[in-house]
Amino acid sequence: MYRYSFLLLLFLSFSCSQKKTSEVDSNKIKYKNKSNLKYDGPEEYAQILSFYRQGYPYGYREVELDKMKNINSSSFFNSNPTYGTSASDASTFKERGPFNVPGRTRAIVVDASDSNGNTWYAAGVGGGVWKTSNAGASWTNLTPDMENIAVVTLAQSSSQPNVLYAGTGESWSGNLDAIDGSGVFKSSDGGVTWTNVSPLNSSGHIHSDFSSVSRVIVDPSNPDIVVASTTYKIYRSINGGGDWTVVYSSSSGKVQQILSAPSNFNIQYASVNGGGIKKSEDAGVSWSSTGNFSISSFGRSEVAVSHSDPNVLYAATTGGGSWLHLSQNGGASWQLIENLDGTVDNWLNSQGWYDNCITINPFDN
Repeated sequence: MYRYSFLLLLFLSFSCSQKKTSEVDSNKIKYKNKSNLKYDGPEEYAQILSFYRQGYPYGYREVELDKMKNINSSSFFNSNPTYGTSASDASTFKERGPFNVPGRTRAIVVDASDSNGNTWYAAGVGGGVWKTSNAGASWTNLTPDMENIAVVTLAQSSSQPNVLYAGTGESWSGNLDAIDGSGVFKSSDGGVTWTNVSPLNSSGHIHSDFSSVSRVIVDPSNPDIVVASTTYKIYRSINGGGDWTVVYSSSSGKVQQILSAPSNFNIQYASVNGGGIKKSEDAGVSWSSTGNFSISSFGRSEVAVSHSDPNVLYAATTGGGSWLHLSQNGGASWQLIENLDGTVDNWLNSQGWYDNCITINPFDN
């Protein structure tokens, strides 16, 4: 009996030892899984997946995609290259669902050139940019060739509606299943074609600051003036993304939102996780802190600004509860909005770090 137990233990030990080590060739780094640990949670999968991505610079997919396109267009191939057959070539696929889980759509823009309001651009964090011209009855995919379709923010200049900006990467929100981005993409033809306009590092790869672009805003009267919040910084461009300048750096939390007052692009606000609301009065060139909230400890905030008065704004904040603050003086001071009985509703529950959105009636502050 002891002999069989010993053989069983020996077999299990040998089997486990074959799964301990995997390797990332580009960095020559080895990940060793201790045999006494059991990985059974999604966060462990996310950590391991992140580890394997370490050897690849941001934007590497675009580099490889361009290589493939260049090869296909070169004289190496005939004008009509042939490829190997696959199951998809000889098969017909039919959508079987599920149909009620379209994914997270973080960005939507109503086309400024459509006076009827039936043309929209929408983007999902894992689905790219889509367009509808009939108020959502049907949609067209605008980014089949974009190398990174983790689009979380869209911006359009009303003076030139064909100019669109798309920011990629959702890890600014802190979710474990976030897809890293590849910076900011620009279209000058209404989304038909896209170009990456992100800054590059000394190695010629996309700057790591642009791995997660939470928001992009563009001057409604000048499509070349663009401001983007990128994890711990705010960047600004005055030539349509040709060059970028750091205009704000956070020493604590992530910059998770940036927006301009609908009536005045010069007035801009940004929310910093745990750091409150920042303000710019010169179209994003310089930034300063606004007044303190009535609560001392908090996390993510989302801001909405009045359409008629740039000094009226609300902030929905999570941190041990749900807090709604109002400022009527451009953020100089904040008033906590409570129920008549002095209580506050925890409408954000435990999801406020991710599910947090606020807007203001454009006709009534």
